[in-house]
Amino acid sequence: AVRGGLAFALSGGVDADYNQLLGIGPFVANIAGTAYSSVKDLQRLSGMEQNSPSSPMSFLVDLHSAGAGADGRAVPLPEVTTDIDGEPRDANAPDIGADEYSPQTSGLNGNYVIGEGKDFPDLQSAGEALHLLGIQGPVTFEVQPGTYGGLYLSEVDGASAASPVTFRSQTGRSEDVLLEFTWSNDIRHLIHLNGSDHLRFDRLTFQGVLTQYWYGVMHLQGDADNLSITNCLFETSPEGEVGILLRTFADTSAAADNLLLKGNRFVRGPVILYGHVTTPMRNTRVDDNRFVADSLVYYQLNMTDHESPVVQFNNMVGRGITTWYLGLHVVASQSIQVSNNRIRALGIENSQGIRLAPIVGESTTASLVNNFIVADRWGTITTDQRF
Repeated sequence: AVRGGLAFALSGGVDADYNQLLGIGPFVANIAGTAYSSVKDLQRLSGMEQNSPSSPMSFLVDLHSAGAGADGRAVPLPEVTTDIDGEPRDANAPDIGADEYSPQTSGLNGNYVIGEGKDFPDLQSAGEALHLLGIQGPVTFEVQPGTYGGLYLSEVDGASAASPVTFRSQTGRSEDVLLEFTWSNDIRHLIHLNGSDHLRFDRLTFQGVLTQYWYGVMHLQGDADNLSITNCLFETSPEGEVGILLRTFADTSAAADNLLLKGNRFVRGPVILYGHVTTPMRNTRVDDNRFVADSLVYYQLNMTDHESPVVQFNNMVGRGITTWYLGLHVVASQSIQVSNNRIRALGIENSQGIRLAPIVGESTTASLVNNFIVADRWGTITTDQRF
């Protein structure tokens, strides 16, 4: 399902397995009214699709299978001996889908250049290669100066802490590489990461012309863990409405554990990092970023349902807003560390600097050290006595 729909919806009483699923939207499947945001989430919580690959399908130009994810993963059926082309099926380990094929096996490894006439023309073609081939070691995509479209990425075979995937500006300057999109019903995010682990984005500019507030420029979901976003610029274009710059989405699975935001600039829009009350986002670190709100922004940085977050050395400025403003909102368990932040909201009615609260039913501790706050109403407020 490539327009935001579900890969499948079942009313119940049906088992499903040995499929390869893709849903470019908030959810990949719905079973008896329960929605699942990723294949990993579906496997863990429903018990279904246990033998289904979590990497998306890949096809050649003629729609024949190409990626390694479906190879040898199906159940042999005695009544099915040939594929759609009349070629013999593997009697012991056939491939998922209508095509029996031999996948390309040489995974990506090393450095590649994205740009006109280079290894890949844009980020999406690089993403498709990641889905098709996986990786066999650390991979870095150097993006040449220019303007590009966005990227949808699911799980990458072979990605790990020792073998991350990095997208970064070739010149080392974020202003040289612009990734941009205009929101539509078909394209709701510039960068959409669903279950993508061990990714790094460095020194890039992300810009969206938004008409819907809740659809962010970058969208993370489905246990997209160990992501690092550093030295980048996020902004909504003045040609559109104010919208979310970076958003995480969680239902019954965590959206993104071990997320690092460091040295970025977020302009004309909030950052909304939602976990889930039963599966909070763990170990989020927001360090040395600059947030500028110059239009209708209620929350500058909203971190709801987190475990042990750290927010430090950030600079938040609210300006051009007349009604209501909150610099930092944190709902968390275990511990909250907030230190050395500067939050300024002069001349904004009902402005607040920091608001802290524990997750419902949980107790927590908060460390507030050396923060500088200028606000019209409250500097810091806690909403619960369990601190």
